[in-house]
Amino acid sequence: MTDSISQKDRELFDSVLEEILDEFPDEYLRMLDEVPLMVDDEPSVELQKEIGAYLEGEHADLMGLHSGPSLLDSKQLQDSGTTPLIQIFRGPILREAAGNRKKLKREIKITLIHELGHHFDFSEEELEDRGYG
Repeated sequence: MTDSISQKDRELFDSVLEEILDEFPDEYLRMLDEVPLMVDDEPSVELQKEIGAYLEGEHADLMGLHSGPSLLDSKQLQDSGTTPLIQIFRGPILREAAGNRKKLKREIKITLIHELGHHFDFSEEELEDRGYG
């Protein structure tokens, strides 16, 4: 189940993301130089099924995803041709924020840092311990 995201919500999300990136410490910006960031409205059904997150008839709740090798893996798999990627999804994050701009900013920031953490080989438990679960 997906709802269309309004242009107004898309613009709000993108402006908040830009605000976050403008405020990011240099170390996080350097990390983003290591892996492309893609922003999509919703995760595809195929992607959700692939990672076991699909629930028929329900809104997607996958806010972000790191795919491809982590930084540590990529050193071992340099010739594999696989490129790492961070994706964040507007719809699930907007639904979680429920119209609250402050919460939207927090959810985008946590999602982005969480997925960056995966690129640098942090586990779910390590990210949770750091407050980015």
